[in-house]
Amino acid sequence: LVHQRFKFRRPLLAGGAAFTLGYVLGRNADITRGMALSSAEGALRGAVDGASLFWLIAGSMELEFDEGGWRNDIGLRPDTYTRLLLASTMLFSMGEYALGMWYADHYGLTGGEARMLGVGSTLGYGVMLELALTIFMGLDSFAPPVIRVMPAMLLAGGAGGLFLGHFANRWDHYTEGDASLIQSFSAITSFFPPSIALAAKTDDARVYPGLFLAGTISGAVGGYFLLKGLDFSNMDAFIIGLGTAAGGLTTTGIAFLATMETKQYETLGVAASLGTLAGFGLMYYVYYDRGLRQAQEREASSWNLQLNPAGMVTALSGGRSVAPRTEEDLRILRETPPSPVVSFEYHW
Repeated sequence: LVHQRFKFRRPLLAGGAAFTLGYVLGRNADITRGMALSSAEGALRGAVDGASLFWLIAGSMELEFDEGGWRNDIGLRPDTYTRLLLASTMLFSMGEYALGMWYADHYGLTGGEARMLGVGSTLGYGVMLELALTIFMGLDSFAPPVIRVMPAMLLAGGAGGLFLGHFANRWDHYTEGDASLIQSFSAITSFFPPSIALAAKTDDARVYPGLFLAGTISGAVGGYFLLKGLDFSNMDAFIIGLGTAAGGLTTTGIAFLATMETKQYETLGVAASLGTLAGFGLMYYVYYDRGLRQAQEREASSWNLQLNPAGMVTALSGGRSVAPRTEEDLRILRETPPSPVVSFEYHW
């Protein structure tokens, strides 16, 4: 009985200890938004990478209900397999958490840049998963070498998505709100083509992940062009998201009432997809001028021209002596900082 109680308390104790350790280590640290978001994205990415790498090495992750454990290709006991899988996931998550924070600190990432790296890796995982399902759907997905191809594709997708996010940050300026909207738009468009196939009662199982793949890529590309030259805040993205959800719920409710007698509920997916697209489009139209204005204000604030009154006075009074003649002149020269007449700054 005591062992069972401790078994259920261990996750609570571990969570409390992790929170306390994080608080003690970070309470006096100068943590920026970029560091916080980059570390959080790194922790999630590390969990996927750790599980995928162990899957790649150990083989099958098919659950054998008769034996009560995971079947694998390297002869591990089921309990050992599970523990090593969790250990790999945890260690990679911790490692990429620390790496993400260091990277953001070292390169001075903003919150928007950190979020774009996270969005890129998430899209990379999603695209590769959809591609793998399109290829291997209907086959024995747990048979070698298929079982090792899928985690390899996930790892490649995450790495490729990181590079895509890095180059996207170089192509344009993104805020945290921009990154969230690109991710949301990609998710919306990914569900639209499969909903049409579902309404058409398509039987080929590989059609659905293929359509998900096409929708995800289309949404990512479309989101990039929709948000190019615009800056949206987190609150803007949140309100646009609410409008998007409202549109989907409205059309879903109307379609449900219309199909109560015909029982053609497979059309609800199309209605929900059309509603979310319409809601997003309407809110984007409403907030377009705001996003454009905020981008223009940011670009205007990048230029900074200042006139220095102290420098003007120094220039008009003949300036400072070029060569000090006495020790007192040398002391004054050392203690008096130079006073430029004009200073010009440009931030990029």
